Amino acid sequence: MTGGRRCLIAVAALAVAACRESKPVARPAKETIDSVSRRDTRVLLSTADAFYARGEFDSARAGFQRVFDRAMESADTLTAARALTSIGLASWRRGNYADARTFGERAVALKISAGLTKELAKSYNALGLLAHNQGRFREA
Repeated sequence: MTGGRRCLIAVAALAVAACRESKPVARPAKETIDSVSRRDTRVLLSTADAFYARGEFDSARAGFQRVFDRAMESADTLTAARALTSIGLASWRRGNYADARTFGERAVALKISAGLTKELAKSYNALGLLAHNQGRFREA
């Protein structure tokens, strides 16, 4: 088995594992990011996750941005790092690869600086998927 094929299989396995771990909470279709803007961060995060799961990536990205802003205000590094990863994934889904890479790399840097090594897999997976889509197979 070639190194590139092993890497592709590893990326696919990480993607499957990430999908199994994330279970977005379903929200009513009429829910908007603005309608939950005054609620707590957990509700906002689950609403953004629900938008992402439904393929509404613009709304999801806006929600994850609000989650990130709130997390930074309250010094919640873990939530901020997870939000950055999710912003990157939403950007990737929208085809905005430059933003996806920027946010993915910011998430990795924040997780490393905060010692959140157990959280790195999802960020590296997202960056690997992005690199694969861009044809940067060696990096993927």
